Amino acid sequence: MPRTTEVYNTDCKYIAKQSELKPVYVAALGGCKDEQCAGLLVFAGAATAISAVISGSIVMVENIVYWLEKPEDCDEAISDSK
Repeated sequence: MPRTTEVYNTDCKYIAKQSELKPVYVAALGGCKDEQCAGLLVFAGAATAISAVISGSIVMVENIVYWLEKPEDCDEAISDSK
């Protein structure tokens, strides 16, 4: 899942944002047997892969937008204060 963090740069008086992927636990399939279990595992794997691709794309686009919003005269050094 995409997650956005904010860090305040005291020199520029600017809040820098950055997106990253946050891992999410996928529920286990307990008591699953036979062919139904195989189908559920394939579906769960496909859904997880699709979610990762979509979430990764969102994070990439958000980071590009945040980078473009950054003031040009602002130094890259960012303090850890929020």
